[in-house]
Amino acid sequence: MKPNYFLRFLSTPGILGIATVSFFLTLFILINWVSPDLLILGQ
Repeated sequence: MKPNYFLRFLSTPGILGIATVSFFLTLFILINWVSPDLLILGQ
């Protein structure tokens, strides 16, 4: 596979959408995982 084809594949909206969704999902899971600990520490 040529590099320029790979870059074009990465820059398609579909891949961008998947990347964005997975990023926010990871962020959401991390926040949910850390929040209870922060609440306990805050008390």
